[in-house]
Amino acid sequence: FVLIPEQPDVFIPAHAANGALDGDTVSVRVSRRARGGDLQRGEVVRVVSRGAMPWVGRLSRGGAHWYVTPQAMRAAPLLRIDDPGAKGAAEGDLVVVEPIEYTLRTPHPRAVIIERLGPASDARNLVRATARRFGIPEAFPAAVRAAAEGAMSVGVEFGADIHRHSTRRFDPAACG
Repeated sequence: FVLIPEQPDVFIPAHAANGALDGDTVSVRVSRRARGGDLQRGEVVRVVSRGAMPWVGRLSRGGAHWYVTPQAMRAAPLLRIDDPGAKGAAEGDLVVVEPIEYTLRTPHPRAVIIERLGPASDARNLVRATARRFGIPEAFPAAVRAAAEGAMSVGVEFGADIHRHSTRRFDPAACG
């Protein structure tokens, strides 16, 4: 989908993305206007600028080459990695990469590893990978941590009936 302020979203089928990826700024041609409950449909005419979102994926070997399969990115190509051992990465690791070829007319654009998150088999690394993709910080400001620790100090045991305990809501933005 392409989001246009104060207008209905435009659905872009995969075959009409023309190399655009999540987070890119694009020019679109609307081919069918929304009527009733129908979606607007269109096609990407041109990629105006590439999104600044990090690419996170799993490092794997394919024949004589190494690739990163981007995590949960629609229509994203495999990224070719020339230095798979960068940052201590190994096959099966989740890594953060930066594309160095922005033309997606290449079947496998080249990219470099900028961070090793660790084995994809470790659930903590899957959480870290998702946080990196969406720009969620791994460390929070001290005031936010203190508020969270205070909320956790209620002393409820795992599996206990919490209905008789009071609950608190805190707003991380208000904690600074």
